[in-house]
Amino acid sequence: MDESARNASTTKPAAADDEVRTRWRTGPDGHCYRIYRYAEAISTPLRRAAIGRWFAPVLALQLSACSGCIQEGLSPLTFELRNTVDTLDRAIDSLTRESGNWQLVVSQLEAQLVSDLRSTLQAEATDLLRNGVHGSGVEVRCNSEYLARRAATELTRIRNDLADQFNSMPGKNSDEPQLSERTAPALQPFICSSVPSAVDLNLAPERRTKLDVYGFNLRTAPINTEVVRAAGARRDVTNALGIISDFHMALDLSDGGAAPIPADARIVFSWLKQSRSVVPIISASRRSSCQIRTLPLLGEPHTFTPPHIRGDQDFAGHGPCVRLRGSLEVDPEGSAINARIRMLARECDGEQRSQSDFTTASGETSVQLHKVPDGTRILGFDLDPIFEDNYRDSNHGDDLRTFAGTSIFEKIRYVGDTGGDEAGTRTQVELFFRRIELRVEQCSESPPPG
Repeated sequence: MDESARNASTTKPAAADDEVRTRWRTGPDGHCYRIYRYAEAISTPLRRAAIGRWFAPVLALQLSACSGCIQEGLSPLTFELRNTVDTLDRAIDSLTRESGNWQLVVSQLEAQLVSDLRSTLQAEATDLLRNGVHGSGVEVRCNSEYLARRAATELTRIRNDLADQFNSMPGKNSDEPQLSERTAPALQPFICSSVPSAVDLNLAPERRTKLDVYGFNLRTAPINTEVVRAAGARRDVTNALGIISDFHMALDLSDGGAAPIPADARIVFSWLKQSRSVVPIISASRRSSCQIRTLPLLGEPHTFTPPHIRGDQDFAGHGPCVRLRGSLEVDPEGSAINARIRMLARECDGEQRSQSDFTTASGETSVQLHKVPDGTRILGFDLDPIFEDNYRDSNHGDDLRTFAGTSIFEKIRYVGDTGGDEAGTRTQVELFFRRIELRVEQCSESPPPG
């Protein structure tokens, strides 16, 4: 049989699932469904990650009659495998920290894996990036959040598989520290948009019977729904909310459901005890009096010690390389301003490359700087919302760094390496907040005309 005939005989018809992928659902929730199916396509090459290729040299060594050379032959393999797990960890950390930059993170991962693995996983990372670029378009925020979460989940699975291969590798040096398993990011609901975007009470009741809300993972946690007045009074209307699918839920606005009235200002969706999304209520007959003023705020110094997650607990003079990210966030209702802080300290060489045994402390915390009383909303603040700092520790003492302008912090005191074990115990950061000017709106309900 010639080559063309052989190829023709082995070519399979397109799978039914491929056909389904092209016949994406239409309707208001079509976009979320398309993104879901699209992410399924992205994850396929990742699940095919060439983890099994690591077994080939191991098996060859085991079959060798020279038992004394097994450990020597495994040494560069274990180093590359451990270094690859470290590279994946840093990519996962970046994805969970900045979903909007997920394509850049995967692109950098691709370049690093080409160096670290000599192209072993390059195809998987390249496919993820290529598919992601093709999928960019409308509803960028929702796309980025969903695809970043999906990429982080898939990379965590690959990372844990590689760690398992490393830990169970026969002939490995018994002094080599084991790699711990990393927990995949927890699934949580995410709300993308609502139809209509606001509830307009100026319309006739028959024209505003329901509020459609679209997102993803809508069944992964109980979603609480409240109607809130301008002056802050709240009433629970969760019984009027129906979860239709993972991507779609609807709120009954009729008299038997949420039944908003002119005194109501917004509908709030929350889960895990935090407000997550707000839909405004519009009414020409609402009678309230609001004043805007400036509120000065100086946050208390805060110390954060990221937990030890990898390697032993001694940086041993190898850095650490430290990356700190801070952000100021006002919750969707404008009721509180929080500082989110994330710190990564990893063992590294003078060129800031990760170094064995990859000692790492990494974690995130959130600090509530101020909560306003009912009837008051935070409209904005006068500082830069994002702060980032990177440096390499080169001593056993504290390092005090100062920052000018409108950055969140006036100064930061770092503790990196010390005279003994420190990751998870003494490696930490002390943050001194800059004075913030909050713009707040305070409202009260006006009595009906006499």
